[in-house]
Amino acid sequence: MIGEGRLNLKIKDFRQRHKNIILLPSVYNEKMPKIYNVADVLVMASYFEGWSMTMGEALACGIPVVTTNVGDAEEIIKNGENGYVVNTRYPQDFAEKSLIAIKNSDSMRASARKSILPYSLENMASQIERVYKDLLS
Repeated sequence: MIGEGRLNLKIKDFRQRHKNIILLPSVYNEKMPKIYNVADVLVMASYFEGWSMTMGEALACGIPVVTTNVGDAEEIIKNGENGYVVNTRYPQDFAEKSLIAIKNSDSMRASARKSILPYSLENMASQIERVYKDLLS
């Protein structure tokens, strides 16, 4: 788990009971690829999200994503292929999908990486260029 916030004390207490959890303070962006690459799955329980850079970065590192149904999650995450979209706020639903993703992370990694390629800077720039050219013609 990475970051700090108002739930820090609860998370630290939880970690005391579950020793397999690593708790890190906030991390600079340039260190995130190393962290993604040792993870089995990214769990993102956001209430609000637009286009999630965190989700895109994890997928680019081949990490399956378990996320709430916010922003563009349903467009990018294909259940069982590169992660899971959880449509409830029940912790047991997140736990269930996270365990499945962890169990299948080896087979989901290639799909995770492949799923984000259409959203690369080069592809997005090319699509924007096409829109502008269409507008000018």
